[in-house]
Amino acid sequence: MDDQKFLLLYGMLVGVLFASFRKAAHDRKVANVPIVGSSGFLASCWDGVRFIRHAPELIQRGYDMYPEGIFRVARLFRWEVFGPLISNKNKSNAKAVKILGPLIEERLAKEAELGPDWPGRPVKILVNNDFISWMLNVADEDQKAVLPLTLRIMSINMAAIHTSSATFTQALFDLTTHPEYLLPMREEAECVVAEEGWSKAALNRMVKIDSFLRESQRVNISVPLVMRRKIVAKEGFQFSDGTILPSGSYLTVAARPTHYDESKYENAAKFDGFRFARERTEYQASNDVFKRQMISTAVDHLPFGTGKHACPGRFFAAMELKAMMAHLVLNYDVKPEVEGVRPADVIFGEIIFPNPAGRVRFRKRQ
Repeated sequence: MDDQKFLLLYGMLVGVLFASFRKAAHDRKVANVPIVGSSGFLASCWDGVRFIRHAPELIQRGYDMYPEGIFRVARLFRWEVFGPLISNKNKSNAKAVKILGPLIEERLAKEAELGPDWPGRPVKILVNNDFISWMLNVADEDQKAVLPLTLRIMSINMAAIHTSSATFTQALFDLTTHPEYLLPMREEAECVVAEEGWSKAALNRMVKIDSFLRESQRVNISVPLVMRRKIVAKEGFQFSDGTILPSGSYLTVAARPTHYDESKYENAAKFDGFRFARERTEYQASNDVFKRQMISTAVDHLPFGTGKHACPGRFFAAMELKAMMAHLVLNYDVKPEVEGVRPADVIFGEIIFPNPAGRVRFRKRQ
């Protein structure tokens, strides 16, 4: 129909999120993001006004390192041979080092002269706490250099864009495959926004949208193996059951089998968009109000990891994704390109991506 548009979803969302982050950094709105709200945004907030003017360009550099088309092309060739030919990695690295180098060198010089707790160090002042300070706290000595620290900052910026865009793409593919969830989520958003406006309080009340996104994360986890750890203690590590892992060994958690475990989820292989909304109601009855929300971590739900090193950006990411879904269901009708067919995921090594060639039909609501 003339009033319907087909959109290549994943690439479009990467561009939209990149443009939004870039504008937020340019407008200095990132200064208002809570300190644990988003490590991706914080990576753009180096040293306040001094470097904020470079934030849009550095976000671009991180995005240039991992253009969406690479994942399709790289499957055909040896990455180490053809990678530099099809990415802007070297150019982006050099540009980012030029921007960040002076600040990192200044921090390293002060640490070398005055020690790690030199007076006025930003980590001591909450408003100026930043990702560079976090890295200097934990970096090995051979990693305390301009290039390694710059590469980590760009990786954080990339992760803030690609993880959110991949998650939302999968959620939209799920919505077009299960259209019965659109109307209930639309009604919820209409009711909540009418009462609360577009606010954090409103997003907190969007229980069905929250549940739908969490279930999409469960079914479509992009990294089947999560929470990788290396045993660095010379004596190794012993679990409570007596199992010993020697120094130098690696371990990881198999997230996908966990998410599809029938002992943990009823009808685990079936997409149930409001699964967690129902469970959340049960937990609220016992005053455990934070369990089963999108931001909640658990040993049976691992998109954000769990425990001490769970993703610190999940609070911002959840609000971002819920706002996007609420806006979409309020303003658009969506359908798959082919009725009943969900675009097949793309497997790149051990990473599972939403199909970059997948298309969805959008129609603006009258």
